[in-house]
Amino acid sequence: MRKNIVLIDRGLRLFDSIYRSEKINIEYLIADYDIQVEALKKTHDINNIFAATDSLNEQIARAVSHLNYDLVDEFKATQIKSEHFHDRFSDDTNLVQYYYLCALSFWNEIFASGDIAAVVLCGVEHGANYDNLILDVAKSHGVSGYVIESFAGRPVTTSFKNELSVSHPSVSSYSVKNYQSKEYIAIDSQALGLTPINPSDYLCYLDKVNSVQSNDTKNIFEKTTAMAHSFKKRIPYGNLMALKHMVLNKMLSFYNVGTSASQLLRNMKYAKKLEKFYNSISVEFDTSKKCVFYALHFEPEASIMVRTRLRNQLMIIKLLSQSLPEGWVLYVKEHPDQFRLNKPGFWFFLITIHKFRTKEFYQEILKFDNVYLLKTSVKSKTLIQHSEAVASINGTIVLEAISFNKPLVLVGHESTPIGLCKDALKVTSSDQYQDALAEIEQGFRPTYSDFETIIGNYAFELSNFNPTNARLLAEYLVCEYKT
Repeated sequence: MRKNIVLIDRGLRLFDSIYRSEKINIEYLIADYDIQVEALKKTHDINNIFAATDSLNEQIARAVSHLNYDLVDEFKATQIKSEHFHDRFSDDTNLVQYYYLCALSFWNEIFASGDIAAVVLCGVEHGANYDNLILDVAKSHGVSGYVIESFAGRPVTTSFKNELSVSHPSVSSYSVKNYQSKEYIAIDSQALGLTPINPSDYLCYLDKVNSVQSNDTKNIFEKTTAMAHSFKKRIPYGNLMALKHMVLNKMLSFYNVGTSASQLLRNMKYAKKLEKFYNSISVEFDTSKKCVFYALHFEPEASIMVRTRLRNQLMIIKLLSQSLPEGWVLYVKEHPDQFRLNKPGFWFFLITIHKFRTKEFYQEILKFDNVYLLKTSVKSKTLIQHSEAVASINGTIVLEAISFNKPLVLVGHESTPIGLCKDALKVTSSDQYQDALAEIEQGFRPTYSDFETIIGNYAFELSNFNPTNARLLAEYLVCEYKT
């Protein structure tokens, strides 16, 4: 008998492969949009298909709710995650809480039935009703949960943002986390028909960077196009084109809670004014100072929303600041995409950017005497090469630090397989921040000698167009894997 699963695969990357399994039955499928759901219902024999970004909340709200206060108390932490996620899209607290409680009741009934063997999430946790809530309720009923998440990095010379180009956009890298234990699962790529990762493809060694930069011979058409794109970003026309795209593609409503076109336009103006303010208070990089480099994460963004135990970047900066050796400084640089208004896929953050970036946010950072905001034009490569250490929650900056064997203070080690590296300085308390910086001051120099082994054991690649080997991976996790 096939085992029933809940598959959360908004991009439908793994769906076709898993659907053909003779060991697993997809009882519930979470796709992305209603249009996908309607098409799948016509071509696939699946009892329950929901659209995460369109009608999931509304459909579940119509179901009969069986709610008791003990259940509400048990999942208070889940409710905080859900409300924080919806903060990105709505100011309607009552509606957000209502949809959460409806979803809690619905999924609790599903897992209480005992018919579901596992939940499989393809993608990064967002804290939403369509992912973390399902996983949390499943866990409380003893149902296994597996997160096949995007690995922090892209293959072949794609680090150092805005400096190098993507070489293999058709390939994505993944790792698998056991949701119950929060531990990464070692994967035998060969046995499961997965493509193993070549670790050197994910590191930007200096010779590789120089090679790519020396081959960057753009013709006059490419240069002119780049200049036009840059010009569009600096005038209202670029903002209006982004707004037009969102309106025409019905992107003003997310998860059944929405915003208005006028609010988006106001936030576009707000973002440009905030960028101007940031530029007015940021400084150039002074290579004569001993420094630690901290790259701000883009917000709101899934990489830090619920996957990390400490996600407040102001507190992280404070802990780093108070742990610095005498005479050292902390350089903080804003994420290069934080003010980018017309980059496809990034417009969603304009709905509530005013909640995540303010003048007061930057002013709070500058209250620390040994902390400076850096111009965004300063290259990451330059910063890493001339810093004593790099501090980060997770992300590609971690790989960049490893490329140059720089000491790495890893704040969110639990959210990346790189956290398994013995030379990564993993911090989970203020004392550990101080210990890590003291060790660096005393001359600690990492080699990351186990990096290749860890990546080989815990990460793999899948084609974005035909990930047929996902079936074997899912069958292993659901039917064979034992904790």
